[in-house]
Amino acid sequence: GEGMATYGGFLPEMKERVGDLLGRGDREFPEDDFTLLRFVRHGRGNLDVAESAYRAMREWRQNTLEEKSFSFPEEPAVRVAYPKGYCGNDREGRPLYIESLGSVDPGELSKVTTVSRLVEAHARDTDRLASEIIPWCQNHLNHTVTGLTAILDLRGISFKQFASSFVQGYIKESIRIDYNYYPSTLTRMFIIVNSGPAEAIWKLGQPWIPKSVKAKIQVLPSSSFPSILREHIDPRFLPQSLGGEREDATFFREERGGWLSQAAPEPKTPSEPTEPMMASEPEFLKTSAEATVLQQKAAVVESAPSEPAFTEPTLAEPLAPDAPFVEPGVAEKTAEPQKPRRQRWVWFLLSSSLIHEQTC
Repeated sequence: GEGMATYGGFLPEMKERVGDLLGRGDREFPEDDFTLLRFVRHGRGNLDVAESAYRAMREWRQNTLEEKSFSFPEEPAVRVAYPKGYCGNDREGRPLYIESLGSVDPGELSKVTTVSRLVEAHARDTDRLASEIIPWCQNHLNHTVTGLTAILDLRGISFKQFASSFVQGYIKESIRIDYNYYPSTLTRMFIIVNSGPAEAIWKLGQPWIPKSVKAKIQVLPSSSFPSILREHIDPRFLPQSLGGEREDATFFREERGGWLSQAAPEPKTPSEPTEPMMASEPEFLKTSAEATVLQQKAAVVESAPSEPAFTEPTLAEPLAPDAPFVEPGVAEKTAEPQKPRRQRWVWFLLSSSLIHEQTC
């Protein structure tokens, strides 16, 4: 499995170290070997680091996510201003996440939500990835799935889009949460660039991306990316702008994936047939007063047409184990010269899109 060959031998001792936390009934939180393995990989085999990170995550999750409710009724308007989300699975069974940075509208985003609410929505989405989406794929698709596949579309991007305190605040806090509490949740990323700012941004940002992260990234030129993406992803899970079959105008308006089914899936054996799962709307909790105000301010977004039944992807052979992970804290301890202003913007930009990668 992904990383098991390298770090699997550390699991027995890891279980002993955090045994007092296992089986205590935290809401819908997986305690399987692959979840613990993510933290072992995060520490690159240093179990002191792995244990500390795991305990910090359990405490933070209980105090921040479990003890209060949260509703995000402005989500439809946010999806228009910041097109991103989970869109199905790749051919290896991993959840597929797509983000179109070239279409982000920071001004409109700041009108319909706040930084703190956007960060909390992100934290809960990432928690769902770790506690619901990845386990669903692991059990239902009969494949070793420990992370996601992401597509980052940089076409049409500009530096001006990110020259705001709103975006900076969101990026910084999201990176902090993901690095500290949800490590090693990305397996592969495709970055799509074209000539102009997108290409310049990528070239300027490369020097500050760790080698282990670069090993997971495949940069695709705008002239040839559709055929490459289709090798790894069924076109039914891609918008037309990425060489897929779905309408661009409605693609990001709602999440899609078999994990949205109301019934929790049971693990299946390879001989059992897999039936299509219908995607359903996620359920939101009671709307808060703040959310009601934001909802009234949000732009009206027309309802998307009904989607066809979610169809299981055709699975290919599992990929080779992940590349080695960077030990946490190394980047912070290494002194670096101050980056020029524009290059700092590049780093912020790539960090926002490599949030899961930063948690390697």
